[in-house]
Parts: sequence; C-alpha cells; structure tokens
Amino acid sequence: MLFGRKINVDFSLIIISVAVLSVAILSAGCGKDDNPGVEGGDFASKESMSDVFTTDGNTTLTLSSDETFDMTGIRFTGRKQFFLNGHTLKLTGVYSVSQEAVLDIKSGETLGQGLVDLSELEFDLSQAPESTPDGMLPVIEIDNAAKMEEPPEYEYIKVVDFGVLTAVNVIIDFNE
Repeated sequence: MLFGRKINVDFSLIIISVAVLSVAILSAGCGKDDNPGVEGGDFASKESMSDVFTTDGNTTLTLSSDETFDMTGIRFTGRKQFFLNGHTLKLTGVYSVSQEAVLDIKSGETLGQGLVDLSELEFDLSQAPESTPDGMLPVIEIDNAAKMEEPPEYEYIKVVDFGVLTAVNVIIDFNE
C-alpha cells in the first residue's frame, strides 16, 4: 500500500527494465576509446607517417630513415609521438592547430640525436580554441636531446625552452 492506495507490481516488468538499462550502460562503456589522445595513455605503434596521422588518439612512430611530411590538410587528434633515432623529421606545409592534438618529438634511444626541421612549417589557427588558461597552446614538444630548426617567426608562435624539452606554443590570447 502506497499513500493509501494498493499498487500491483509486475516484477517481471521491473526485471526486464533493469536488464535493458544494464545492457545499455555496459554497451556505452564498451564503445569508449581506450586511447583518447593528448593527455597520455596508451600509444598505438604505427609503421608510416600517414598511419600516425589517420589514427585517432595517441600514436607513435620510430623513424628508420629521414622523413619529410607535408602537414597541409591533415586534421588529427591525440598525441603523435616520433622517435628520431638519429634521423631527420622535416615537417612542411600548414599545421592545422587544435586543442585536441600535439606533436611529441623525442631523440630516440639509438643512432644519436636526430633533427626536427620546422623551418618551412606554417600554422592555421582556424580550429584553435578562442582562449586557454595561460593564453598559450602547446602544439609541438621536442626533447632537448634532439636538434631543432625552428619554425619561421610569427607573432603568434612562441618557442619556449624548459630545459628538458622545448615547446612550440601558439599564443591564443594576444593580451596576455
């Protein structure tokens, strides 16, 4: 009796409803990407530059030779990690900046330092956020064991040496 009224409950209806709701919740969890991107997490190892950029989430590639890659028209998500292993990675064209993507370049474990050449790289800010907490958005991080040819000077690009890594940042808020 509820509030002075007698209620007939069909327990089979309740059990079916709970079962359907449980399946829906579990299915939603199974569809989650275990490799969401930028913040860290697992890195999917790839065999080519195009595989790295066409796979959502965090990916990694160890260079086995010098690579030149045109960033024009590439929109990617996640952290894209490259191990130079003594080779040169030259990025050209236009890097489409977004808050969901960053390049992480490391010298590697063998064959010396390697070089990342950004001297011909331009930046498209049309997909960048309007603001960030500190007014800057890191788009490329390079460990200081690797050599770097800096990108051309733009008023909205700031290269910052943190000692253990150098970050190429896009200045989002020019009033900072």
